[in-house]
Amino acid sequence: MKALFSRWYDKKIDAAGLGLFRIFYFLVFFCEIAQMFYFKELIFDKIPFVDPYEINFKWAFYAWFVCIWCLILGLKTRTMAIVNYAFTLVFISTSFTYQYHIFYIYTTIHFFALFLPLSKRYSLDRLLLKLKHSNTKYQYQPPTTTTVMSYTMLVFVVIGFAYFDSILAKITSKFWMQGLGVWFPAAFPHTTIISSEGLSGLFVNNLFITKFFGYLTLVFEAVFIFVFWFRKPRIILLLIGVGLHIGILITFPIPWFALAMTALYVLLIPVAWYRQLATWYHRKNRTVLTVYYDQECPLCVRTKITVEHFDLLQKVKFKSVQGFQTDEAIAEVSEKQLLDSMYSVTKKGKVQDGIDTYVQLLLAMRYTFLLGLLLRIPGIYHLAKATYNYVAANRTTERCTEDNCGYTLPQIPEDSDQIKLLQNLTFKQLRVGFIMWGMILMTILQGMITVTSDAPLIVMNKIGFMDTAAGKILKRASGNVNGVSKSLLGLTHHTLFMDYHFKGYDHIFNISYVAKDGSITRLPIMDEGGSPSYLIYGTNWAKWTFRVNGPGKQVKQGQFGRGVRDFTAFWAHKQGIKTKDATFVVELKTVEIPAGYVPDLLRKQRALPWETIGTATWNDNQFEMQIDSNYQYLFR
Repeated sequence: MKALFSRWYDKKIDAAGLGLFRIFYFLVFFCEIAQMFYFKELIFDKIPFVDPYEINFKWAFYAWFVCIWCLILGLKTRTMAIVNYAFTLVFISTSFTYQYHIFYIYTTIHFFALFLPLSKRYSLDRLLLKLKHSNTKYQYQPPTTTTVMSYTMLVFVVIGFAYFDSILAKITSKFWMQGLGVWFPAAFPHTTIISSEGLSGLFVNNLFITKFFGYLTLVFEAVFIFVFWFRKPRIILLLIGVGLHIGILITFPIPWFALAMTALYVLLIPVAWYRQLATWYHRKNRTVLTVYYDQECPLCVRTKITVEHFDLLQKVKFKSVQGFQTDEAIAEVSEKQLLDSMYSVTKKGKVQDGIDTYVQLLLAMRYTFLLGLLLRIPGIYHLAKATYNYVAANRTTERCTEDNCGYTLPQIPEDSDQIKLLQNLTFKQLRVGFIMWGMILMTILQGMITVTSDAPLIVMNKIGFMDTAAGKILKRASGNVNGVSKSLLGLTHHTLFMDYHFKGYDHIFNISYVAKDGSITRLPIMDEGGSPSYLIYGTNWAKWTFRVNGPGKQVKQGQFGRGVRDFTAFWAHKQGIKTKDATFVVELKTVEIPAGYVPDLLRKQRALPWETIGTATWNDNQFEMQIDSNYQYLFR
């Protein structure tokens, strides 16, 4: 096994996929945390804005935002990964009432981010390495390859484990085994954001289409962990996986779940595609700006290195004054002028220098186009020009030539794999061993959890094993492992949208505000049809739908009341409504839990009427809720 892991480690591929994954994934994660920040009082206050929590989490979130953006940009990546994992343990892993399934995925990814070489491509860390180890005679290019295991380990653990555990639950589900596993949750208004018209109506009302996607999901999850290792099937898995999660994005109120999982599929894109795309682009690419720089000026060389690093589309071409002074485009510019300022020539032959060259650079690189336009604005332009002239006038003017500098090759970072820790132990051998035993341990931990998934548990119960002492020990050990690994590593059960998740949820609650003039405003919890509105996307949706709410005749009235209290307090404050005197009504929509496929069920469910079942009032920041006696049967 050690030899196998060593061979995998020795197989090097371009780290472009890891770099793109880092950017895409952490942009999605930033959106998740930004949503948590907006709702921080709802999540953390004892009573939102009425009885604040003793700790002000605002500053922690500010620090977390900085950390996430450093990861997006690839700045101090390893350090920021450690900080981000610490924040994850505090705010994500230990969450209970506001957690939803993507929280486990976040925890696993952030644990792996501690070790993965995420900054080898498209990062500021890479630029800093270039600048540190380059001089006027030599430009250092840090390695851009990584072991193939950097890709496969994350996919294997995050996607593979999740799907394997999930399929062991789904095969016990009546709806999933009938091909209705995708349709079933989409038939309830409070779990879907689609309507019953148009393209979405075709999905929920066409039995053939809904069964196709239901069975496709089953087969996809069943085979993924076994076939993603092979190159050709990987492309099919990539297309299906991205397609299914785009479906989740447009169907269910969990956008960050869908997008974070889609980001993981970037790791399945064949590395050869990046090379082919780059080759095609280089054939089609046309330089739009030529910049002349002094190759003996350290500051000019650093500017060249920096611009080339950010010029992802390679629209800018640098030429040294020393080598191309005779170019016709700059024939009328003297050597002294060329050495004193940075000149540029556009595709149309227009010659510019100084700050105007930087404006052209920003325009040429395309994605910085708006910055270029901003720099052209009077006032900003004049300030930038004055700053440029000051720097140009005060920079070191003595050029670095062989006569005055000599030439010393920069000290290039040593390949850490070759470093010897002991006489018979290299850093590479240590890494391979760490990876091997780490993956074995994670597989054992997930195996301990998965052994008590729905399907294995049914089998062990039928043969009477779970009634034995060994069975009880296994169940207890599995539970203990799950409790620890879920918090630290994100390894847990992955039962999603199972039949029993909706058992008893034949009712939808909403709240409306009653103004002093008698007008009624529906809180953006549920829309008129009973589908989630913007107040309960993601974490808030899980909180309201499954924790504030509860199965029929088992809704805890105290828990429900606290949920109504918190959501009304939060919404009222955001709307500028005082909780010293505010009245709300509690509304109910009763829906059907189907025993099988029912055509056009979502449209019928959305058309059902709302009933007022009680009132919720705020008086001098004191909350009280009264439920009509006719509806007390819902609660316990």
